[in-house]
Amino acid sequence: MLLLIEDFLRSFAGSEWFNAFNFFMHDAYFAPLVVLLTLTVLFLIPKKPTRVSLLVSLLLAAVLVYLLKLFYADPRPCAGLVDCESGFGFPSGHSTFAFTIATHTFGTKYFYAFLLLAVLIALSRVVAGVHSFLQIVGGAMLGFVVSTSVNIITAKFFDKKDKKRV
Repeated sequence: MLLLIEDFLRSFAGSEWFNAFNFFMHDAYFAPLVVLLTLTVLFLIPKKPTRVSLLVSLLLAAVLVYLLKLFYADPRPCAGLVDCESGFGFPSGHSTFAFTIATHTFGTKYFYAFLLLAVLIALSRVVAGVHSFLQIVGGAMLGFVVSTSVNIITAKFFDKKDKKRV
């Protein structure tokens, strides 16, 4: 079943839409895109706990992606091919960062736009052949769990801080 999903998604490779979108998914452009999306969320959601938790979540997600890739050592579907990105595939860092950012917009009017962007980013990695469907799902779940956990902890911290001021 997963192979059918991956084959369907890879059928979009080479299309004009995919080539235009995938240009920004290359590692050289994705880091600035994450910074831009982060700044956008920081601007759109002015609450201090959300700002702090987003930055902490992205940092924690980066560390966890690095450690999990080393631990699982799951090869990319394109391993051994000339244009394949280096490193391991699980979890997808692109999916992790996209869903970390999208989760932080939950409960706002911007959530569905960021969720759609996160889904497109994740699926583009399968279409490009650099991740399997399970690798992007793992990245999406990691981004959601990290973001939600840090949001809960940060909210409790700021609630205690606010109560001390009263």
